[in-house]
Amino acid sequence: IDNLPAGIVVKEINNDFRYIYRNRESYNRNLCIGESIGKNDFDYYPPEVAEKKREEDTLVATTGRGLHWTTEGKDKNGNEIILDKRKIRVDGDELSSPIIVSIEWDITELEMIKRELQSSKEKAEMSDKLKSAFLANMSHEIRTPLNAVIGFSELLQNRGLSEKEQMEYLRSIHFAGTALLRLINDILDLSK
Repeated sequence: IDNLPAGIVVKEINNDFRYIYRNRESYNRNLCIGESIGKNDFDYYPPEVAEKKREEDTLVATTGRGLHWTTEGKDKNGNEIILDKRKIRVDGDELSSPIIVSIEWDITELEMIKRELQSSKEKAEMSDKLKSAFLANMSHEIRTPLNAVIGFSELLQNRGLSEKEQMEYLRSIHFAGTALLRLINDILDLSK
């Protein structure tokens, strides 16, 4: 148990929450194993930290409901660390008193991967929205000059047009065709 990659603390509820077993903390591995028996959190932590732990222990001891939470902090070297913590009550029998078992796992690496995946997912979703908006806009921009080319071409097929009207329609076709070609070139350049 001493070598498990988790911090495990067992406290007697009826003996001022004194330790009956403590291997280490996940983030502070230099606590001496074995020297903690008979001590409590006030022997290891600043008063405000020990008091918070005592409140948690009392809540678990009185309600019988376990606690589970994730916390972030710094390890002894100042590196960021994320811990998954659990506290449960284990009822005793006629030979033993009830105890509190606390287990903490260092989940920093797993949580960092999870956050990185979430960030990548959000970027992909944003990229997809931008792509959809771009395609909707380009669809409109391409159809407008193309409709002009087709419309004026159909009008030119009408034999009753004057030469001046035909030249005006041809200029409109040329203008729309040039705009369409410029737009398509810009899209191709952008896609590269």
